[in-house]
Amino acid sequence: MTYDAAITALQEKDVDLMIAEPPIDDPAITVGPVLFTEPRALLVPASHPLAKREPVSLEDLAVLPMITPTGGARVWRDAHFPLHTPKGRPIRHGPRAAGWQAALSLVGAGKGTTVAAVRAGAITAARTSSTSRSTTRRPWSTR
Repeated sequence: MTYDAAITALQEKDVDLMIAEPPIDDPAITVGPVLFTEPRALLVPASHPLAKREPVSLEDLAVLPMITPTGGARVWRDAHFPLHTPKGRPIRHGPRAAGWQAALSLVGAGKGTTVAAVRAGAITAARTSSTSRSTTRRPWSTR
């Protein structure tokens, strides 16, 4: 389910509860306490030099074009797919993906990089053998 579809389901009362990555900027939705946090990872093509480095830093987001999702609230996109690194280097946004599998396919094809929770990348890579061979998850540090 996409971010937009999940928010719509809550607004239309098709679902009563959703666990999602913050931020959610909708006054009609009550945001409860944080239930858990997960480390983030940078997904890069397996052939890229960053694939062999661990950890990567937030500055490394400027190395390849960032594959971003279609849709989603601006506040959410800005939080997860920033336009600049902490030191001010521009982060070029490249192709847009309509879903997780499309984003992984673009990374595997060498079209750019994307970010994800470490667990999300691991689960998907385990299910999709062609993706696991063509992408590498690199945990990042905030330094």
